[in-house]
Amino acid sequence: MCNTRTLLFVRNSTRRVHAANTTGQVSHKRDIVLLKITISTFITFVVGWTPFFVIQLFNKTASIPYGLNVFIQILVASSVLQGVITLISTNQPVRTFLIESVTRRCRQV
Repeated sequence: MCNTRTLLFVRNSTRRVHAANTTGQVSHKRDIVLLKITISTFITFVVGWTPFFVIQLFNKTASIPYGLNVFIQILVASSVLQGVITLISTNQPVRTFLIESVTRRCRQV
């Protein structure tokens, strides 16, 4: 729901900017990139968390083979990791904050 709300907000913002007679090609490319990021994040979330939620929903943890349980746990962790990597790679303020935090901590050591 948050991804959809963000996408709609950016789309409305793009329409306002486009109405002000700025270049529409840049706005269109930004919308496409945002749409790709949103879809990939959603698909990763669904693929990563659905098996875990289904197992918890039906309370079948004891009947799942150990190897499959480990695979599902890795799937969840990789889904979270992909979300964090996407956030860092697509959000400039987050990148700036992380770089400043790391350099500040390195200076202290």
